[in-house]
Amino acid sequence: MGLGDYLVFYLDRREPLGSRFVSSFGLRGFGGVFNIRFKTSSRFLSLSSFSLGVFVMPSIMSAFDDFPEEGATIGRLLAGYGELELHLCNCVGEIKNDITMVFKVMFRPRGETQRIDVADAIGRQPFQTIKRDTEFAMAIGAMRYCLKIRNQFAHCHWVDNHGRCLGFVELEEKAKNNDPSILIWQTPSHDLDVQTLANHETYFCYTRDLLIFLTHEARVQAGSVPKNPHTKPKQVKQPPLYKP
Repeated sequence: MGLGDYLVFYLDRREPLGSRFVSSFGLRGFGGVFNIRFKTSSRFLSLSSFSLGVFVMPSIMSAFDDFPEEGATIGRLLAGYGELELHLCNCVGEIKNDITMVFKVMFRPRGETQRIDVADAIGRQPFQTIKRDTEFAMAIGAMRYCLKIRNQFAHCHWVDNHGRCLGFVELEEKAKNNDPSILIWQTPSHDLDVQTLANHETYFCYTRDLLIFLTHEARVQAGSVPKNPHTKPKQVKQPPLYKP
């Protein structure tokens, strides 16, 4: 469905006022209803009145309503993890000089952990050959921790703690324990704040930069570029998964 299906223009009325006419039309679209009134004549067009009525679009994530900054960062982390997977694929594809093979082997099966395992198995020995196996092992470890961050947000129940702070309950962990009760809404949440999530995003960016560095190291080894334009990023400590 295109934008034109959502935006509807309509002419309300055209009233004679002496030698002038008054026309008004409305615009309905995302976020509001606009009513605009014009005075028209053969010589000029002027705005007579303007009114805006706002309506609230339904949200599937009501817990984020009071915490928009935290919600935006969580969205970037969830969406950005797929970009890290592609960087990992490019990294291993370059060192193997066969990006098509690596891409198909990594992405045909489903499962994020399996993709990391496949990339590790394919890339470890070639990076050892160019004496970058330590950095590659660091990148694999960083990917696994990013996946841990991603998974806790992808498989959880979100709560707003009555406006105090944003929190989440890990559904998979709840299902694994021996608690006879499964009342999710009575389970204490892990709390988050802006700084904790900012640390998560910083770690994601570090992981990306390390993979980009290794990708270009492989290109230097293959002779496709004379020098690596990227410096090795400073190691970033794994941040807490949530507030202590």
